[in-house]
Amino acid sequence: MALAASAETLLEHPLAEAVRAAAKGRGLPLAEPEQFEAEAGWGCGPEVNGHAVCVGSRRMMKAAAGFDPPGSASKTLLFVERDSRPAGVLAAADTLRPEVPAALAAVRRLGVRHVELLHRRQRRTAAALAGEIRKQLPLQSLPEDKIAVVKEYQARATRW
Repeated sequence: MALAASAETLLEHPLAEAVRAAAKGRGLPLAEPEQFEAEAGWGCGPEVNGHAVCVGSRRMMKAAAGFDPPGSASKTLLFVERDSRPAGVLAAADTLRPEVPAALAAVRRLGVRHVELLHRRQRRTAAALAGEIRKQLPLQSLPEDKIAVVKEYQARATRW
């Protein structure tokens, strides 16, 4: 956890924040990452205390390490490598912010009938989250997918 939190020190991503908070809550010391690299939707790979540390998604691990680790139906998994060897798996449960149900109800009162969940994580994790708000929402997970959905709706709006 300390290596993962150190590796994610420079990221503003909510998962990185959760990893850092968990490490802090356990009193773990964090080191300053060097040679930091990150790619949206994949993960990060800095050097921490002389070790090459890679923290990222299942998709990243499959591409980088050549194996397909198991997924989770309700949690987002972060895979941690140290010096090109598996070092751990961190699991984060997504929760709805308390204001989401009321915000969705307000949007529906305004006449909006179609809502999509543009979620940054795996489809199964997003589906579990969508179930919490009891809606059948189309799901998109990668940043480029979300941008494409927004552009599609913008194009449709200009035709109305």
